[in-house]
Amino acid sequence: MRSLLPEMVRAIRDGDTLQIEIELHDLDEVSAAIIAEKMRSSVLVDEVSLTSSVGGR
Repeated sequence: MRSLLPEMVRAIRDGDTLQIEIELHDLDEVSAAIIAEKMRSSVLVDEVSLTSSVGGR
């Protein structure tokens, strides 16, 4: 069983908007896409974007 505990979480408030950055190491692209889609399905989420840093952390 793999861990989905984030390496880093950062939140920035900008007026009525809250931007949250979550960093997970060693998460494959398929799992990342599934998690992103689940986040997008929330009525409180405006946007979800994925970035990859292959080889660098």
